Amino acid sequence: MYRLIKFYNQNRKAIIKAILIIAFLFILLMMFNNNAKNNKQIPQVSIDTETISSNNVLTDKSLVTGDSINTKKINEDVDIIEKFLNNCKTNNIEQAYNCISNSCKDQLFATMDDFNIIYIDLFFDNKNILYTIENWYDNTYRITIKENALATGKNTEYSKQDYITVVDENGEKRLNINGLINRKEINKQKTSDEINIKIIDMLQYMDYTVVNIEIQNNSETQFLLDDLENIKSIYIQDNNNSKYNLYTHEIAQNELLVLPKQSKKLRLKFYSKFISTKSINKIVFNNVFINYKVQDIEQKKQYSIDI
Repeated sequence: MYRLIKFYNQNRKAIIKAILIIAFLFILLMMFNNNAKNNKQIPQVSIDTETISSNNVLTDKSLVTGDSINTKKINEDVDIIEKFLNNCKTNNIEQAYNCISNSCKDQLFATMDDFNIIYIDLFFDNKNILYTIENWYDNTYRITIKENALATGKNTEYSKQDYITVVDENGEKRLNINGLINRKEINKQKTSDEINIKIIDMLQYMDYTVVNIEIQNNSETQFLLDDLENIKSIYIQDNNNSKYNLYTHEIAQNELLVLPKQSKKLRLKFYSKFISTKSINKIVFNNVFINYKVQDIEQKKQYSIDI
């Protein structure tokens, strides 16, 4: 006993320090155990970032005109739109591509690679997104895609918008996307001075209008559809006699030059946004140069073709 007391007196500071360290470690261990028990009792909430969340704003009336829309039709349209969007989001490129109309493919996405680069990479570059579908006008829906703040934990202004139109194609519903509203087949033509100008079709986009034409020169001399010096010389006209000019910066003069016996197809783009009450009924070429020579213009005529 004496030896123990002597040992304690000689090493009192070290013994007290060791006791304090052991007590501290014991308390720390108890705290870890309690936290572990509490974590088992708290249900864990996980967010599936691979799923698109939707917050649709759908009514039985058009947001543009206020006209009533059949509820059954809306539900059917939204089903295929959601199928398309989810396939885009999960990178099922082929399934998403199969939802698109042939007209839309012909004009915008000739191949799946085009679709992937032009559309998927633009709208679905962010994996944590939610979308909103609104019935805009008739069978056209406004799609707004935003980043999902709940999934990312941050507030962002990331937002992109598209207009998708549901069309019937061979008895099945298909989609016009990337702002394409509709395609109207026309096949009307005008022949004069051995020159035939045929209007093949017209495509209405949300922000502009495209007219596809075919020109056949049956003469022995070349002609020029327009010299592009006057930006108002080629235009389309609607039912209210309003005129919409050509995007002259997107076409070169040599594209409008047609050689003898040559046939040529042209894609003409006009400053004509979609308006539900607007109907395009005419295309006018004011400066058609017959027997065109660069330094010696012999004749100049106007061609007007009803659409």
